[in-house]
Amino acid sequence: MSALALSGLPALLLGLLLQLPPADQALIGASLAGDREAITTALSQGARLEVRHTDRGLTPLMLAIYRDHGPAVDALIAAGADVNARNLRGHTPLIMAAAGGQLAMVKQLMQAGAQRDAIEEIGNTALMWAAFWGHLQVVDWLLASGADVSQHNRDGNDALLLAAQGGVGPRSRELVVPKAPLTPAGRLLSDQFASSEEVRLIERLLQAGADVNSRNYTGQSALMLFAGHGKSAAVRRLLTHGAQLLARDREGRNASDYAEQAGYRSLAVWLRRQARESTKF
Repeated sequence: MSALALSGLPALLLGLLLQLPPADQALIGASLAGDREAITTALSQGARLEVRHTDRGLTPLMLAIYRDHGPAVDALIAAGADVNARNLRGHTPLIMAAAGGQLAMVKQLMQAGAQRDAIEEIGNTALMWAAFWGHLQVVDWLLASGADVSQHNRDGNDALLLAAQGGVGPRSRELVVPKAPLTPAGRLLSDQFASSEEVRLIERLLQAGADVNSRNYTGQSALMLFAGHGKSAAVRRLLTHGAQLLARDREGRNASDYAEQAGYRSLAVWLRRQARESTKF
């Protein structure tokens, strides 16, 4: 097995891997390294295509996706890898690729027969994970492919609610802004980019039929959640689509309360002003 492929693996995981037959070890190492030729060789030597990687239940295909190795994914799919296999948390290869924002792999897997709306152990689909992490291109492609935007997980969250809870802003900034400390101007540009991405994601989901006033089992709406993160652009856009400004969660809190309690006082004041205006007539 390639030492490079196994670099960084904890000693316990490495020990478990070394208990596997040599051909299986070779396939796992080749999948981690993205070595297409070595994958073919390992399979010819009797490696099991669906051998599970240690205690997490990851297959070689899942490992190649995790390491973002497109050629290895191609080779494993061509060899007959199960594109609908599940790890111990119920994640499929498609869910993993969507959560990682790996659009090319999402397309590969779908073309190979991956189940678009498969759910994992807590009820999330590939679309829901992509929305949570703010992967707009993946969301776009899955929606265009007919992904179910109305699916709810076991907590009552749908894709829009997960987008409001997830990493739209922070994750997007990582893609375009270096990790060095930002200047004030850099922070402003970063925040503006994140706001634009949030609004575009909201628009995509609503255009696909997401319910702007959907609630999870604690009574939270997307408006409340975005307000609680201080996302003023997202809040304004939701209101233009008919989000209920005065709606309250099961603890009696509305969107302005979420903003206030999270320290976004100016947004809370603006929301209360909008609420007063809306009740004048």
